[in-house]
Amino acid sequence: LDRLTQRLHRPLTLVSAPAGYGKSVLVSHWVHSLSSPVAWLSLDEGESSLHKFLAYILASLDSVSPGLCSELSEYLITPDLPPVTQIAQRLINDIDEFGDDLFIVLDDYHVIDHASEVHELLIQVLKYSPTNLHLIVATRRDPPLAMAKLRANGQLIDLRQTDLRFVASETAEMLSLALGGEVADDAVEQVCQSVEGWGAGIRL
Repeated sequence: LDRLTQRLHRPLTLVSAPAGYGKSVLVSHWVHSLSSPVAWLSLDEGESSLHKFLAYILASLDSVSPGLCSELSEYLITPDLPPVTQIAQRLINDIDEFGDDLFIVLDDYHVIDHASEVHELLIQVLKYSPTNLHLIVATRRDPPLAMAKLRANGQLIDLRQTDLRFVASETAEMLSLALGGEVADDAVEQVCQSVEGWGAGIRL
């Protein structure tokens, strides 16, 4: 958590690892430790549609600050959305005018189709990101968001499977809590080696 908090100036935080590594739990604990407002969106396959994605993300933002994106919400009334660049610019302006730091969490981002316009929307937002925006993406695989360029420009912090693995002390604590007592060191070591720090595997 300290590693994440120390890099709040970066517009994108990527938490990428297979299922069962505690991505959502980690992000939830982190954002709840902060004093800034958080708009959280748990995605499903339906949000690959830009229209539906925009509807849900605007609803999340409205729960943080009612009326924040009122002009953008009017776009949803018509069947055809304006160009992605226009949507991105309006969203950037609204977030910038909000003033305070704002966190947007997109959980399970891997469900968004590779060809979806949602990716282009985020690329545009990140390209001209206001300083108060912090986007957190939790996913099982890297998204097509021009990651190399963001990393080279110092705009990205990413946590990977290796960062989320349980070390021996964490494994021992988890086993002790689950079993209601201390666990022998050799048993802890055996579990660590067999599941390679996979949180869900330790629990199983």
